[in-house]
Amino acid sequence: MTSAGGPVPASVLPASSTLQHDAAPLDMPRGHSNQLDSWRALSLIGMLFTHFWDLNAIYGPLGVRMFFVISGFLITGILLRESAKLRQGHGVRQLLTTFYVRRVLRIVPALYLVLVLGWLCGIDGLAETLPWHFLFASNILFTIRDAFTPWSAAHLWTISVEEQFYLLWPWAVLFLSRRGLVRFLIGMILIALCGRLGMMLAHQDGARLLAPTPLSFDALAAGAFLALAVDSGWMTVARAKAMNIAAIAVSIGLASTLIWPVSGAFVYVATQGLALLPMAALVWAAARGMTGAAGWLLSNPALVYLGKISYAVYLYHYFLLAAYYQWGPALGIPILPVGALRFFLLSGATIALGSASWHFVERPFMKKKTRFHYVQPGGATA
Repeated sequence: MTSAGGPVPASVLPASSTLQHDAAPLDMPRGHSNQLDSWRALSLIGMLFTHFWDLNAIYGPLGVRMFFVISGFLITGILLRESAKLRQGHGVRQLLTTFYVRRVLRIVPALYLVLVLGWLCGIDGLAETLPWHFLFASNILFTIRDAFTPWSAAHLWTISVEEQFYLLWPWAVLFLSRRGLVRFLIGMILIALCGRLGMMLAHQDGARLLAPTPLSFDALAAGAFLALAVDSGWMTVARAKAMNIAAIAVSIGLASTLIWPVSGAFVYVATQGLALLPMAALVWAAARGMTGAAGWLLSNPALVYLGKISYAVYLYHYFLLAAYYQWGPALGIPILPVGALRFFLLSGATIALGSASWHFVERPFMKKKTRFHYVQPGGATA
């Protein structure tokens, strides 16, 4: 609002104007977000730190949860936008086919290449479990065994969880009402929380505490809830502010557990769920574009690039570690103890492999995604 002398200070605006602004619904961000790539990068760094430097660090598990929140947010946003364009019955088949083909082109080539390379290199225990990994059932295998064996493929449980989610979630978005979707997401969150609590009460502390897909439903649902809230117009300026305030309060509470130790059951059952609120707030802020020091950090080109190649880096990092242990001594390469030197050397090697995969494997297949279009208004394809 302006006057002849320039902008009118907010302090002299009518109260109704402020209320209308706070009640204004926020639009779903469109296009690619570099800042979300940076959050992927930071989550990846946390996982590399945990696996290469400090096996007891919490950054790895939190990084996985952040990846799930981002995936739930982005995938649900795509499905909600495209499903709104449907006008004729045959458009449903077009949307589903396009969605699945594009996911295959994005996920499968790099994963299958890593598996084949690991098999050719003779990574211990990989050959007999290859079918599970090829079929995105790694987490099912680990749940049955109640152990992450072979450990070289232990990280693939998260890929399996996401792909199983992608397999079912489009049907829910397409065929449930908005109210039905809300109930569905609430059910997903309750299943995850009760499932983790049940596992703790049953004294399950192995793979069955992590690998089953339902135990990650709440992280995927948190991102999906965020996308649904924005797409439906529920997310207003006032509610976004309230979410940020609540996220800060929860973050302070979670940080206090580092000072006053709490039981392992509480940490796993409660904090794994509570941490999703600040994660969702960070995802939303990055999707819209953060400013200030945080925006400057998340716009750093190196961090953005690492986020772009994060999928391949994640795929390679455990296989590289397994090859290092298995073949290092025979090649005269000393096995470094867990710590800073190993973290920097192995992280650098893994990032180099991930970069090569991005440029020579993933990008060529991703370009083929442009051949498969979602349904446009009127039922026509792009």
